[in-house]
Amino acid sequence: MKTVFAGLVSAAIVFVFVPSASADVPGLAPFVGTWQKHDAMLVIDNTGTGVDTYPDIGVCSSCSEGNAPRGTLTFTLTSALDGVATGSVTASTDPANHAVGAPVTATLTAGSPGQLLQLTVDGMPQLPFCDTAAEATGQCGA
Repeated sequence: MKTVFAGLVSAAIVFVFVPSASADVPGLAPFVGTWQKHDAMLVIDNTGTGVDTYPDIGVCSSCSEGNAPRGTLTFTLTSALDGVATGSVTASTDPANHAVGAPVTATLTAGSPGQLLQLTVDGMPQLPFCDTAAEATGQCGA
């Protein structure tokens, strides 16, 4: 009985001291959501975690973007100020092009209508992503 009680006390102590996984990054709110471009999708949550899912033509050079295997780039944004958020790559299905630890910058600009998000990974800008309003007018491809 004493062993069981000691285990419960230890578990309670660990629970009390574990930081919340849903803590928001100040200034991140405008980046949170689902962003689209061509056959790619970027989802950024309120913890700053972003997952870019895209057609990985490098895996299948004879494939079109529509039927290529999906690649993923995962990153964490750790700061955001005045429409610019920064962080780093945490995982990638293509480490030759997106190395873990590489810097990531996300920049918001006005669309017409909506918002565009420019993602730059290790100094290489990607085509912009669109929010729902910008996507509806075709600003980020088909």
